[in-house]
Amino acid sequence: MTLNRFARIAIPLNAILAAGLLLRHPAAIRAAHGWLAVAGAVVILTLYWFALHQIERTLDASLMRLGAFFGAIAAFVFAAEFLVEYTFTPRDNTFLGEVEFGLVLLMYFAAGVAACRRGQRLKDGVRASFLSATIASLIWMTALLSTSILFWGSTRQFAVLRAEGEYEDFARSGMADFQAFVVQDFLGACFYHLLLGPLIAAVLGATGSAMAITARRVFGRTRVRANLE
Repeated sequence: MTLNRFARIAIPLNAILAAGLLLRHPAAIRAAHGWLAVAGAVVILTLYWFALHQIERTLDASLMRLGAFFGAIAAFVFAAEFLVEYTFTPRDNTFLGEVEFGLVLLMYFAAGVAACRRGQRLKDGVRASFLSATIASLIWMTALLSTSILFWGSTRQFAVLRAEGEYEDFARSGMADFQAFVVQDFLGACFYHLLLGPLIAAVLGATGSAMAITARRVFGRTRVRANLE
């Protein structure tokens, strides 16, 4: 599947899911900051549409496959976390979230290392990591919104929200409608996750690439010395 085809599927699907979540509780739009949450989702999905088309046009095919590979692994981790969360409904989701994001960040770092080992250029690692985060973040949004709609109003969802500290956040928010708060919180999470995910991945990709370049130079010199001796 090409990036353009992935964009044509994932971005409209997430827009439909965001609209479906709003239809679950339309009062979220009328509540404080409601339109801001909606606008954020529209803006970030539009940016992703242009970003994926630009990447498809400019990125080397081998780097594209590499970024897609690590992005798919990171997306699997995201999806698995939602599955575990809604299946076992732990009382405290802190440890599960730390493991989830630790593994995902490791994938972004690994994408940078692997890309640089192929091309020996720092920007290759940054691009591959950025792409992997773009793919994984869109799939994360799909998983978040689809599970939220599927389990909306159920005792299982309330258990998950309790484990994530949603009730404490609601108490601090000053809002009167809990479900409106949840909808806005989820849409806000989509905006910030999709915005920050690729930026953090780019930093990790640059770090991984720099380490790979340094390691190759150091160990390359060591092998040269050994051969001379």
